Amino acid sequence: MNPIKVTTTLDAQIEILKSRGLVIADDRAAKEILAHTNYYRLINAYSLDLYDTTPGVPVKGQYKRGVSLDQIYDIYQFDAKILHTVFELIEYFELKFRTVLSYYIGNNFCATAYLRRELYYDHDHYLEFLSDFQREKEVQRRSLIVQHHDANYGGTMPVWAMVEIVSFGTLSKLYNNMLYKYKREIASIYRTYQELLSSWLNSFVLVRNICAHYGRLYNANLRARPKMPKQAPALNNYKIFSVIYLLYRYNEDPSLKLSLYYRLKEAVAHHTFVDLNKVGFPKNWESILRSEIGLPEEDILPSPE
Repeated sequence: MNPIKVTTTLDAQIEILKSRGLVIADDRAAKEILAHTNYYRLINAYSLDLYDTTPGVPVKGQYKRGVSLDQIYDIYQFDAKILHTVFELIEYFELKFRTVLSYYIGNNFCATAYLRRELYYDHDHYLEFLSDFQREKEVQRRSLIVQHHDANYGGTMPVWAMVEIVSFGTLSKLYNNMLYKYKREIASIYRTYQELLSSWLNSFVLVRNICAHYGRLYNANLRARPKMPKQAPALNNYKIFSVIYLLYRYNEDPSLKLSLYYRLKEAVAHHTFVDLNKVGFPKNWESILRSEIGLPEEDILPSPE
């Protein structure tokens, strides 16, 4: 087992980076960057593809000629903007999905039907949901929702209350374990098939967790890839733009979509070191999103300078 590395000062971190060939033009500016952005997060995560992999390079982690700290920080800032944009889109989808699932179960069965074993395919996954639900109730035992139902209904919650306290991931697993005919009917609300909706939920939950924990989307391959509808443009579903496209497609708020489109456009224009292939943005990404906004191209004002 290797020993844990020792901590280093900001000055030492800068010298290490310089020794590996990273261009740092201004030590004071570099210290400001490293003082508020964790070295491990910034350097290790965003240096991928920037190292010199030429055979015979004597130092592991040596940078390609000309790579600078400004370049790495530019990519990091772009990724932060993508994270915030994607999170807003997922939040919209998640809130609607909670409502759709609650309404479907409550109006097709009854308020507590989500507790019935016969709605689900796999018994072990059903028990896992019950365990997750109880754990969430315990974690939120001081919330008004839990206290109200404990005091008045013996702790039993109707589905519209349940969907407000469990995680998006737990609801995704609940949907995926429902019998096929129920999943198909819920998917039809989204004008799609259950196989596609299941894959989207898996992918959206993964991406939501990345966003919530300030992870990295730039140059990341999605472990849970969304299946694309037949009428979708040709996109790399290993990359985040495929998720952005789907979230745009099933977002019914044109103002939000337009606002986030301009934010993406600004981020692409401003962060010039970014390789859009690393996030799966095709050359015509603007046209794709403009089409999903639902406005003719000539009706969209140019983004402000």
